Amino acid sequence: MTYDWITGGGAANRHYDGSTSSAQNMMSARRVNEARAFFYKKNADALANGKPLEAVTNYQGKFWLDDIVRSGLNPTQQFIGSYGIEITPVGDNQIRFDLSNNSSLKSFLYGIGPQYERGTLPAFGNMRQTYSWTEDLKK
Repeated sequence: MTYDWITGGGAANRHYDGSTSSAQNMMSARRVNEARAFFYKKNADALANGKPLEAVTNYQGKFWLDDIVRSGLNPTQQFIGSYGIEITPVGDNQIRFDLSNNSSLKSFLYGIGPQYERGTLPAFGNMRQTYSWTEDLKK
């Protein structure tokens, strides 16, 4: 992904499902774990009393300098940096995770600099990724 983003190669929009190594690399990411804990805390009463579960939307998985060390050699976590997280109940026994990220020159430069679509300039142009998977609900 890094090479494609730098050179402007490959698809500008990419989706990775739970069977891919890229999505699997994100399943235990620090911010995903925080969002997962938030989901269960938010729904503790509902889980205990058999009530409908509420989704978690717009949870921001911020990537700070210490995350460079925390993510170690995980190439996906290192590449995407900050990302959005949504957790949605699916039926009675599963939850779905949807992560979204836009790799741009602006995000690479920590908010300084331009952001542009690949049609304007392919190199360092916006490359959007989504990662999604389902997990069994822990009751």
